[in-house]
Amino acid sequence: MSTDEVILENAVDQQLANGQVTLLALKKCFDKNDQFPAMGNSISQIMQVSNENGGHRKLADIILQDQSLTSKILSIVNSSTYNQFGGEINTISRAVVILGLDQIQSLSLSIMVFEKLNKGPMAETLKSYACQSFLSAFFAKKLVEDIKSINYEEAFLSSMFHNLGKQATLYFLPDRYVEVLKLSLEEDLDEDKACIKLLGLDFFDIGQFIALQLQLPKNIILGIQAKPKLIKERPTKAQDYLIQVSCLTNEILEAAACGDHDLAEEKLMEIIERYQISFALDYEKVLNMLSVLLQILLNYCDVLGINANTNTFCINFNEFVNNHIETQQQATA
Repeated sequence: MSTDEVILENAVDQQLANGQVTLLALKKCFDKNDQFPAMGNSISQIMQVSNENGGHRKLADIILQDQSLTSKILSIVNSSTYNQFGGEINTISRAVVILGLDQIQSLSLSIMVFEKLNKGPMAETLKSYACQSFLSAFFAKKLVEDIKSINYEEAFLSSMFHNLGKQATLYFLPDRYVEVLKLSLEEDLDEDKACIKLLGLDFFDIGQFIALQLQLPKNIILGIQAKPKLIKERPTKAQDYLIQVSCLTNEILEAAACGDHDLAEEKLMEIIERYQISFALDYEKVLNMLSVLLQILLNYCDVLGINANTNTFCINFNEFVNNHIETQQQATA
């Protein structure tokens, strides 16, 4: 074996060792924090409910055991985004009947996870990711409405949990996350490569691990994947579509909230072109959708415990969308 081969083999062994250490550290933190095993059990209970044999009543009973979750769901379903049913929805059972079991399941999961992952020393950064994930989920749901082979609630959840690995690292291992960012800047690496070099695995590996701990559905776990660098053909399998939908929507939201209008426009054009084989999007369609998502964000900030006037994601996203609206108004004046 040559010297180069020995060096490479040692590097691979070290990376595998680092990955094991990272997963063990995450598992220890996860098990030590009793909120998360309990949340995993609640998620499992919610996802096991079906439309058969009184499922609506069962789901309502599970949600009612959590006072915070109950109040947040009622706040969301009575917001302007949902409130189109001719009156206030004042019970969980009525919300399940009117909006459907699948939709209330999805909302419950997203609220539960974000409520737990929005605290700690990196709370504001976590809230920014919560905003991105929440809006990406709504974008995904809208995007697959006309694709019969895709379950729109699975698309919602896949986009919602796309960045779970990054959020979990921020929450459980904040110091290590800071080290990843530092290495990324020092060696001009993207965050995932820096994560692999430092922690032995990327954020998507971590996301799948945490999703397993939370007992999320199989399709959602498998959907936590890195963005495709090149798309040569349209997906033929539902799982491949879910991966692309979750990557696409999160990439778009991240680009729109990058804080630089010119760079955001450049990134959005590149993203639209890269996914054009799979999704019929153009720049104006995306910007119009972002305008809708901004209103959803502003409606939900209070429910999610986020101050839109101080949160970095909210500020950048709001400025980008409003700049687009002002440009449109000037063009038509």
